[in-house]
Amino acid sequence: MAAAECANNADNASSLIPALTLGIPGSSVSAVILGGLLVHGLQPGPELFTQSAPITYGFMLSMLVTSIMLFFIGRLGARVFINVMYMSPLILAPIIIALTSIGIYAVNNSIFDVWLMFIFGILGWCMERLSIPLAPAVLAVILILLLSLVYVERC
Repeated sequence: MAAAECANNADNASSLIPALTLGIPGSSVSAVILGGLLVHGLQPGPELFTQSAPITYGFMLSMLVTSIMLFFIGRLGARVFINVMYMSPLILAPIIIALTSIGIYAVNNSIFDVWLMFIFGILGWCMERLSIPLAPAVLAVILILLLSLVYVERC
């Protein structure tokens, strides 16, 4: 399990190379990050590293610090985190729902955001039950967002 998670984390960093340099997302995670950059007015490409160098290199540095922190937290807390797997879903599900609801509400102090979270959660659950893959759906939503931003800029 640790090897699969390590490979997953390595894949996220390497998929950012074409996303930041060419504007082509290599995975659903890099598509979400690319969408966030575009929302903030940063155009991906070689100019991103010259015009917005502090933001770009700060972004890379934060990924390095996060990887180092993940290593130490994983080494120290692995025995504790394994116990979560033995918890009953009847206990774990309400805890997860409560913590995510509090987190979503705390961002904007809006109950609308909490309802939106529940709606998209139910939509994701239905997609999983119908065997619709989630990663292409997320990538499609991000690409539609990117296309709409490009269209708005041209108008």
